[in-house]
Amino acid sequence: MTPIKIVYYSEVIDNWGRTESSAKGHNIFSVLNNPMDWNDDMMFYDERGCKYFIDDLVGKQVQVVDIGIFTVPNE
Repeated sequence: MTPIKIVYYSEVIDNWGRTESSAKGHNIFSVLNNPMDWNDDMMFYDERGCKYFIDDLVGKQVQVVDIGIFTVPNE
């Protein structure tokens, strides 16, 4: 199975709609490997612009720039 290539991460961080986002591999990797901070406001995008929520990625192999291929941990 081909890993999902995640190139962008975005998250709504407050009730006013402010967002935090990054295209840096180490930031995306850090978010994907921290199940204690996962929430439904996180969105991840592949190189074609397809959107994934964290539940779509749990247990799946993903590829992140400058990091490589890894499996997103289960909660």
